[in-house]
Amino acid sequence: MGLRTLMASVSEAAAAARLVAPMVGFIRLAGIATRHGILKISRCNNLCRLEREAFSRAMIVRGSLERLLRDARAADTEPQALHAF
Repeated sequence: MGLRTLMASVSEAAAAARLVAPMVGFIRLAGIATRHGILKISRCNNLCRLEREAFSRAMIVRGSLERLLRDARAADTEPQALHAF
């Protein structure tokens, strides 16, 4: 294997890695958004079931506001974790 062939192989591998990294980041971001949505729905279900609150717009707002601080903290730190890719 000549030096030119080796350099071409390394260049192709680097180009493939540049294409894969954004896809991995997008999949992780979609997973994070899905997880936050599931947690909000779970919180609203708990309000209805455990605290006997009626399913209404006020209950949805309350459930969302209770999750807001946690989501804001996660939104602040998760891009730092994604930056590694």
